[in-house]
Amino acid sequence: MVLSKENKGFLIVFIASLLDLTWLYGLKYAQSTLTYALTIGAICANFIVLTKAFKYLPTSVAYVVFVGFATLLVVLLDLALLYKDGQDLAFARVFFIFTLLIGVIGIKGAQK
Repeated sequence: MVLSKENKGFLIVFIASLLDLTWLYGLKYAQSTLTYALTIGAICANFIVLTKAFKYLPTSVAYVVFVGFATLLVVLLDLALLYKDGQDLAFARVFFIFTLLIGVIGIKGAQK
């Protein structure tokens, strides 16, 4: 399967968003020198991967989609952890998560 230049850019942005999630939670849970070093490695990898996305997408689009995906992933993981701890999901929170998701999808669709 051959990806178009644009789709390759969005895939790279999604990978950068996953790395962003990794280092954010790394900061939260790091307790030893090794875990802090791994967190710093994830931060560096995040910036390197995001920079690669700028070759395939306009900087503004790549950054907005990156922030949107990363925010969405962090919120979804937080919700999963809260739900696991027995807290209820607020309708407003779920509504705005879907609004964010629609916005990110809309930006991708508007690129075509």
